[in-house]
Amino acid sequence: MAYIDNTGVEYLVGDIKDKADATYQPILTSGTNIKTINNTSLLGSGDISVGGTTTWYGTCSTTASTAAKAVTCSGYAKEKGAIIGVLFSTANTAAAPTLNINSTGAAAIYVGSAVASATNFCKWAANNVVYFMYDGTYYRYICQSPGSYKTYYATCATSAGTAAKVATTTNGDFVKTTGAMVRIKMTSGNSYNGTATLNVDGTGASNIARVGTTTTDRYYWVSGEVIDFVYDGTNFVMSAKGTATTTYYGLTKLSSSATSTSEALALTPKAMNSIAGTLITNIPAYSSSETYAVGDRVRYSYGIYKCNTAITTAESWTEAHWTAEKSLLEMVEDKQDTLVSGTNIKTINSTSLLGSGNISIPALPSVTSSDNDKVLTVVSGAWAAAAASGGVSITYATVNIATSDWSNGSCTKTVSGVTANSGIIVTYAPASKDVYTAADVYCSAQAANSLTFNCSTTPTAAVAVNVMIIEGGG
Repeated sequence: MAYIDNTGVEYLVGDIKDKADATYQPILTSGTNIKTINNTSLLGSGDISVGGTTTWYGTCSTTASTAAKAVTCSGYAKEKGAIIGVLFSTANTAAAPTLNINSTGAAAIYVGSAVASATNFCKWAANNVVYFMYDGTYYRYICQSPGSYKTYYATCATSAGTAAKVATTTNGDFVKTTGAMVRIKMTSGNSYNGTATLNVDGTGASNIARVGTTTTDRYYWVSGEVIDFVYDGTNFVMSAKGTATTTYYGLTKLSSSATSTSEALALTPKAMNSIAGTLITNIPAYSSSETYAVGDRVRYSYGIYKCNTAITTAESWTEAHWTAEKSLLEMVEDKQDTLVSGTNIKTINSTSLLGSGNISIPALPSVTSSDNDKVLTVVSGAWAAAAASGGVSITYATVNIATSDWSNGSCTKTVSGVTANSGIIVTYAPASKDVYTAADVYCSAQAANSLTFNCSTTPTAAVAVNVMIIEGGG
């Protein structure tokens, strides 16, 4: 058996150590003798996905009104160019929100060309994913679901004559960035003649424009109209209305162009207003150098107005002093259709009521008790009471016809003393004249102790009818 002494053992251990130092890696310590990636240790099991700029995903449940939004995102590295999509379980109503992701430090949110603020709002609805990119100083807003070209829907109830239009989106989440589109239903028309402004969800007022970045006072909408606006970084541009590139807007006479640079040729709102003025020649245009009394009517902008407050000192247009009246179209529609005899206006005894002249209808004479037993005859074209001959008997009766007595335009009433051969004279009682004539009531048949009446339309009230019954004579 062989033995190794102490010297041999020391020699053997030293030789093994030299071979180990030359062959094996020292124990690894993350960040000391082996680097990290995006602050993530390479030691341990699992995989790290690396490739280009990392897009992170985080969640945030900070309340809507709290500006400091705390985001949780496993492994997030706050470095320039990092993009993160954050699922917010609540909306944002704070004016100047900040993001703090995994306690890496809060940074302000940047929207468009400025930090988010009360006049440059950054809003989102609950359960939206909003994307940001860290630029080394700020978290720059990119977009939010369903995409960077989301069209918002809003309503505006600002009165027609008010310049500052205010709109509110369905979720109150409008983000005022260049290219943002909002579709607004206007509950009032617009009659303001100057440059109006639009403020959506309190994100700040900007001028309304209709051509590129040029504001204009030549825009118009009616109550209930839905209009698209696109924010171009400066103005809210009316993308859904007609546009042109010159001072005047409108259709022109037939030519190679649908727009015109000549106000004299273009069919503009101003030209249409002039046409309306020609049609309503007795209604003058409003003048800021005139005075007006209550009840005076004028044309202003695209409407007709009646003065409700006396203007004793000339002034610029003040809407509160005027009440809008019907439009020209409404006035035309209220006019009487052309009358056609026998079609929409009746005749009398087949004689037309249209034209000049007079229709003479003999009136019945007044009858008193002294006229008992007399008969009515026509003398020189007029009715007269004459003494009866040959045993003539004249009696009188008043027939009261209730509205419920009528059936299909006819009713039969009991009248004592009437026979099939009686002479009958029927007329309305004075108090029933209007109802009687409006319904075109007349006696159509007689029989023993009864009279039958007909009407063109059922009377609107009870009718009293005076009846003269004549018996005997030659």
